[in-house]
Amino acid sequence: EGFHNESQSRRQQRLTLTTCEHVRGGEILPEESSVDKHAEWKVGILETRKRKCICLVLLLCIIGIAVGVAVGLSSSSSSNDGDEGPETPPTTNTAPPTIDIEPCIAIDASYIPSDQLQTIRDSLVSENISEDATLNDPGSAQRRALCWVAEIDQSTSSTTQRYIMAVMKYQLGNNEESKFAKSNWADQSKSECGWEGVTCDSAGKVTAIELDKKGLEGNLPKEMSGLSALSVLDLSFNDKITGEIPEEFSNLGSLTTINFSGASLTGILPTFLGQMTNLESIIFEANEFHGTIPIEYGNLVNLVEFNLNNNDLEGSPGNIIKKWPKLELLLLDKNNYLNGTILDDLISLSSLVDITIEYNEFSGTLPSELGEITSLRRIRV
Repeated sequence: EGFHNESQSRRQQRLTLTTCEHVRGGEILPEESSVDKHAEWKVGILETRKRKCICLVLLLCIIGIAVGVAVGLSSSSSSNDGDEGPETPPTTNTAPPTIDIEPCIAIDASYIPSDQLQTIRDSLVSENISEDATLNDPGSAQRRALCWVAEIDQSTSSTTQRYIMAVMKYQLGNNEESKFAKSNWADQSKSECGWEGVTCDSAGKVTAIELDKKGLEGNLPKEMSGLSALSVLDLSFNDKITGEIPEEFSNLGSLTTINFSGASLTGILPTFLGQMTNLESIIFEANEFHGTIPIEYGNLVNLVEFNLNNNDLEGSPGNIIKKWPKLELLLLDKNNYLNGTILDDLISLSSLVDITIEYNEFSGTLPSELGEITSLRRIRV
């Protein structure tokens, strides 16, 4: 019986040992304690997952809000582009105004001239730029230019200068297919200094007009004489420029170069050019000038180039030409009627480079002194 009890006690002890889950530091933990730890571990896992879910939901909410705001701003911008809201600042229109100046040009019964037009017209007449009768002629380039300046042009530069340039546009740009007619001349959005072929000084005054081969047609407008700072005038190779050089061009005292080569100008050579002592180049090749070279041209002591090839000149110019100490180019061929012993008059011109005087009636022999002009490159007699 004692043995039986002892065996039962040992079996009970082994049973207790089998129900133990952990041994920590030699201490036997009962099954109840292991269950509690396991429960706590599971609760921790659940809490971690819960926190992760909450963070993910919050992140999705933030992204959704950001996307909503961006879409809202884009829609608002598109709406503002299409609608004129009361708080939207007005857009500045830089396009030039479209104004019909035909009633002004035609001076029809319905047209009432502005105070500005009256003021500009009075100024042009008082400055001797244009005559009142011309300014009131509906068919004139001057009337069209006056209406353009007074009714359309918004420039703040010199009104007189703009008017003169506009007269050139309307008088010489009659061929609508020409390069000149299609150029930006009379563009009210640009300064005249930005028009094709135009150069100005720092004060905004026109100093050069170079419109060679641009299809200009008609007579030279006398209004051009109002360009007091003009130094270079090149209208070469426009064979439909006709008529005579206006007497008023004598006011262009700043001219250094005047080039009408290849035009169709007629008449005698203007005497007044002899007063324009700043001239360095006179180029009138292939025109229809006739008569003699004016004696006044002897005053042109700064002349470097004198080109009157292919005209109808006559007389003996030697006494005039020998007064040009700076002359380099003397081109007088194909005039047929020029005569005299011109070569003897050239031996004192030490800067000569080219002498072309063939197809004329010059006489005499070739002076040996011409061989002493070291700059001379060509002689054609």
